[in-house]
Amino acid sequence: MNNIPLLFHTMNIFHNKFVFLVFCLVIGVTKVISQEYVSDYHGNKYRTIKIGDQIWMAKNLNVTHYSNGKEIVSFCYDNDTAYCSKYGRLYTWGSLNIENATDSMPGICPTNWHVPSDAEWDVMLDTIGGFRNGGNILRRGKYSDFNLRWGGNYQSELKIFSFIDKKVYFWSSSTFSSSASWMRMTGSNMKNVNRSTAPKEYAFSIRCVKD
Repeated sequence: MNNIPLLFHTMNIFHNKFVFLVFCLVIGVTKVISQEYVSDYHGNKYRTIKIGDQIWMAKNLNVTHYSNGKEIVSFCYDNDTAYCSKYGRLYTWGSLNIENATDSMPGICPTNWHVPSDAEWDVMLDTIGGFRNGGNILRRGKYSDFNLRWGGNYQSELKIFSFIDKKVYFWSSSTFSSSASWMRMTGSNMKNVNRSTAPKEYAFSIRCVKD
C-alpha cells in the first residue's frame, strides 16, 4: 500500500511528459514562422515565413524610397502615418517599377526579393490548400503567421480610401492589360482569397517574396 502514492506520482510524470511531447509536435507542425528577417531601405525589419518552397514577408511593406534613394509614390490610409505603421503603405502598380527595373532604378522590394507574380500567388495558395479556404488558413490556420493586416485600398482618381480593418488587397507583378494588373484580396470575414484585376492607379498593399 505504501507504494501506491509513488505509483501515482510516476504515472503523473509520464502523463505530463506525454502531454508536453504532443504539445511540441503540434507546435512543430503548425509554426512555420521564420526567425529570419529582411530589411528595407530604411532599416525596417520584416519577419519571414516559409510556405512550401517559397519564403514570403510576414508583414505588409512600409518603405518610402527605392534602394537608390529615390522616393516612391505611396499612401498611408487617410493620410495618417499611424495607419502605415500598423498596416503598411499603399502603392500604385506603377510605383512597383516592375517593367522598368534596372540596377540604377530598382524595384520596390529589398535586394534578392521581388513582388510575386500572379503564378507565384497561385503556388502559395495551392500549397496551403487552395484559394477557397485560403483566407481562413492565412487568418487563423497553420499559416496564420503570414500575419494578414487589413490595410484597405486607395482609389486615387476618386481620392477615396476604403475598407480599412475589413479587407486587404495585394498587387501581383503580372499585367492584365495596359491599364490593369492582377491582384488578390481577402477580408476579415472571408473564407477565400479572391483573384481579380484592378486599375493600375489603385493603391494596394505589397508582400515581397524571396528570389
